[in-house]
Amino acid sequence: PGYVGFDQGGLLTDGVDQHPHCVLLLDEVEKAHPDLFNILLQVMDHGKLTDHNGKQIDFRNVILIMTTNAGASDAQRAAIGFGSTKREGC
Repeated sequence: PGYVGFDQGGLLTDGVDQHPHCVLLLDEVEKAHPDLFNILLQVMDHGKLTDHNGKQIDFRNVILIMTTNAGASDAQRAAIGFGSTKREGC
């Protein structure tokens, strides 16, 4: 209280509050601030998130998609074992 914008919600909570049936895409989530994972845990565990004003935002109708590049270099390496191999001319 007392500063400009103190009564405004956050980008995430306001967006979901205005569009409760939405797709939330978190691209390259491994680069996010560590606090985001605690927020996502609350969202995925309880289906709701409480903003700093104490308002509970319902996430039960939100489709949450997270992408990552973690492990991309491992996936590009050839696998050992019975993996498929490409042959020329077949």
